[in-house]
Amino acid sequence: MAPVLAMLGIGKTAANFMIVGLTLGISFGGGLMINEARSGKLGKQDIFMVMFFLALCHSIIEDTLLMMLLGADLSAILWGRIIFALIATALLARLLPKMSQKAWSWVYKIT
Repeated sequence: MAPVLAMLGIGKTAANFMIVGLTLGISFGGGLMINEARSGKLGKQDIFMVMFFLALCHSIIEDTLLMMLLGADLSAILWGRIIFALIATALLARLLPKMSQKAWSWVYKIT
């Protein structure tokens, strides 16, 4: 996952939270991330980018199965969500370094 995470502006230490959030849901992955963030093991950019990605593409298994029960196509729901989340997160990762310091501090809540 290292090349994909690098493209998304996410460090290797956040890979576990990405997998947990994708499969089990944003609340479980977010809960684990909060614990690691409080310990200081994750950087602010990693936390922000993982949560941005998971907000767009969380709980892949449950949501996809639910939409299939409603009649949606498996590949359209599954791959559409993943591709959209990857593109949006990669664009945001490229945009954030170009922002002013004031906007940057607003995003990461730097004090």
